[in-house]
Amino acid sequence: MSDCSALKHPAPAIVALPEPDEEAKARSQRLMRMIRQAIDDNAGGIGFDRYMAVALYEPALGYYHARAHKFGAGGDFTTAPEISPLFAWCLARQCAQVLEHIGNGDVLEFGAGSGVLAAELLIELESIGALPRRYFILELSGELRQRQSELLADRVPRLLERVEWLQTLPACGFKGVVLANEVLDAMPVKCFALRGSEIGERLVGYSTGGELIWVERPADAHLCAKVGDIIAGSIEPLPDGYCSEFNVALRAWM
Repeated sequence: MSDCSALKHPAPAIVALPEPDEEAKARSQRLMRMIRQAIDDNAGGIGFDRYMAVALYEPALGYYHARAHKFGAGGDFTTAPEISPLFAWCLARQCAQVLEHIGNGDVLEFGAGSGVLAAELLIELESIGALPRRYFILELSGELRQRQSELLADRVPRLLERVEWLQTLPACGFKGVVLANEVLDAMPVKCFALRGSEIGERLVGYSTGGELIWVERPADAHLCAKVGDIIAGSIEPLPDGYCSEFNVALRAWM
């Protein structure tokens, strides 16, 4: 994909990535065919938010819905809860403080990953006598829900009855603590570029060789309004060629 002239960085060192197995390759090829078809159906370009949603969340094919080891030393990346229980222990103290202040309540965790944060939180909250009434986990990936369930059943079987998995926000009347560790960076975003006085939307297309590329088109009225808010809120004028992104669902999510 082409770069933006205003955002030049030194080329990163090339790291040799492990070769994916045949199942992973086949899944990737199916996903790529789906993305190319979506591009064809939309006059040669789809919004980066749609591309991101398909690449990450397409059932059975997207990264978070496919069976692969993702978290920890043997996975693709790691997060604080995977490294040490200290992160969960600190959060547990804050959760206990809030739950006491509001007169008990529930905990809702968005995207619980492997489930290790939930397990460590429950263990620590139990040890300090501050267990929530319910521990909700909002998880869209069936594969990750299964892994979380297995881990919690192994680590905290006595507390499993307090845990409930959701695919939508809890019913009205939720009172408690909301946790979201490394979640916002996995939410789909729109990409844009400033070209003089014009605003362009950066879309995903593909080349004659089938490789994914950036395709730029004039932004629609909705995108122009959103980017206009970003420009108005900037401390300094944004330079010509400036490229960035924003989370279209952020306000609703908040």
